[in-house]
Amino acid sequence: MVDIRIRRVDCRGWGLSISGRRLSNGGSHLQQRRPLILKAFLDGLASLLAALATLAICSDPAYFTYQAIQSMIAPAWAWVSVAALAGIGIVLTIAFLRKAFMGIAPTRERRRK
Repeated sequence: MVDIRIRRVDCRGWGLSISGRRLSNGGSHLQQRRPLILKAFLDGLASLLAALATLAICSDPAYFTYQAIQSMIAPAWAWVSVAALAGIGIVLTIAFLRKAFMGIAPTRERRRK
């Protein structure tokens, strides 16, 4: 059992009052650890799905622009857009895969505590 002491400081008028109350945590260590492991797994899964979505969203237009250039439908300067879109897609996919393997949600910078 863990006892936590919470203190609150209130400034009212001219005086200062400090109050405290006691909280107890009756859960075991494993009960607290299990939801964090599940959250890390779900965050990693969300990052993996974000990586797949990023790959699909960026690779399809880049591939079809490449096909248009090869078929002489699009001008040669369209290679710039292919390179930019493919580069952004690769960087974002690698970033989301790194987060997926570390168990970090796609919208967070660090793991949940």
